[in-house]
Amino acid sequence: MMEVDTDLKTDPRWQLIEKITASSSFQKSARLRDLLRFLAERSLHGQSQDLSEHRIGSAVFGKPQDYSVVEDSSVRVHVRQLRLKLHEYFDGEGRQETSVVEIPKGAYTTLFRSVEQRPAASPVLTVARHGLRSWLLDLPWALPWALAALFLTTTVAALLYHPAVPPRRRHPGHWPRSSIRETVPSRWW
Repeated sequence: MMEVDTDLKTDPRWQLIEKITASSSFQKSARLRDLLRFLAERSLHGQSQDLSEHRIGSAVFGKPQDYSVVEDSSVRVHVRQLRLKLHEYFDGEGRQETSVVEIPKGAYTTLFRSVEQRPAASPVLTVARHGLRSWLLDLPWALPWALAALFLTTTVAALLYHPAVPPRRRHPGHWPRSSIRETVPSRWW
């Protein structure tokens, strides 16, 4: 864990970062905790210009100075995971926070946005706010059932669109078979 100065420790934004990194959402990933602390510290000290992908890779993940960000996307992957964890935190444990921490797409700067106090959401409000699709996909049992329903729907639609294969039409005989029928008695057929 990195050492921070006294001014930063008394800043309510840093205290929020400490609260977030101590939450259960971040307990299993030390890398995401370190990444959030590094990004927040640089942003709060006004050093956002230092937040390049290469600098983050070297400082947080211990990458060598000559590593290529083109060949190694680990910083981008971890920042994406961090964004998802922040959403998870503020949708769950941090629901009552008065500020929200965001990392905009395409940037590594940490933003602190004030929000009004949100009431506790019921499942109906959650569905209305996030949409039925995301609510269903959050439930562990929903994905197999959703896939089964999709398969059944497409199968029924395909059968209705092409109800059956039409019967094969008998084509008139072609030479020489048609000429043989005319000359050979029918009892041979």
